[in-house]
Amino acid sequence: MSISLKILRFTLYAVFTLLLLLAAIVLYIQIFIEDVSVSQAAPSTTEFVTTPDETIAYRKWAGTSSRTVVFVGGLSAWADTWEKTVLAQQKRGSTDTFVAIDLPPFGYSTPQDKSLYYRDVQAKRIAAVIREVSSGEVILVGHSYGGGPVAELMLTDPTLVDGVVLISPVLNLGATKKSPPPPVLTIDWLREGVLTIALRIEPLLLNRLKSFVFITDNISYETLRLYTQPTNVEGTSQRLSDWIFDYATDPVDTYVSSQPDAYMQTQIPLHLIWGEEDTLTPISDATPLLTNKSIILKPLVGVGHIPMLENVDYFNDVLAESLKQL
Repeated sequence: MSISLKILRFTLYAVFTLLLLLAAIVLYIQIFIEDVSVSQAAPSTTEFVTTPDETIAYRKWAGTSSRTVVFVGGLSAWADTWEKTVLAQQKRGSTDTFVAIDLPPFGYSTPQDKSLYYRDVQAKRIAAVIREVSSGEVILVGHSYGGGPVAELMLTDPTLVDGVVLISPVLNLGATKKSPPPPVLTIDWLREGVLTIALRIEPLLLNRLKSFVFITDNISYETLRLYTQPTNVEGTSQRLSDWIFDYATDPVDTYVSSQPDAYMQTQIPLHLIWGEEDTLTPISDATPLLTNKSIILKPLVGVGHIPMLENVDYFNDVLAESLKQL
């Protein structure tokens, strides 16, 4: 038998063994680690907007003014991850009503099976919550992945929005058509199986969270468990798996919010809060927007991609200033 044939047989055997091991671990998790329903898992503070196809979760902190500030988070962010930010704004004298959305697939929202997570679809979900929670002035605050849908809503349905704050947003400005995803991502059961296991490996998740920030002092297992708290809800692995596939195939070049020229025409006040040390979405991404002199960039010195975790007081001071100016 030739050496090349032996190598091929060994490789096939190794791959087969790994797949069997993966299947066994996933089966064990599904049998012995019980996922719970949304009604069992969601905090008592959770409220829901029901559309014909799905249910979107959110949390509301009532204020005395007629203005509503709506938070839309990034990867794994859900309503309660904004609680400290809301309390900090109230401590600084804000009387606004605050709302934080569980943008699917994160948190306790339950989108329809095989739901799309493309930017324009996510923007419509945000719009549904706005119509439910506010009849007055609305300020949208979008962070990271949540910044794209917020910007899309601002540009395509401006009647719903009176002002916007984007925090280190993922906008894909000037994006071109994406290449097809790696073949491994197209295998639903494999993608979901790997994710099912990864969600149970806290050191792996913690290291991944730390890779998003410049200041790691506040990135602890307690922080991680807050962000991953909703992952025990039944169906989470499948929804996250679908989201990963959609994120890899998202036609970002087709959105209004990925076209720099669209921001030149908006009349909605827009503030950009951006960490200068952000390596995930570098602050240089803001440059095409600054031709519009009404778009205000507020750099955060010595801060990375998640400023509300990295330098809490600094971030909340800058956010409070923007909310007062809008």
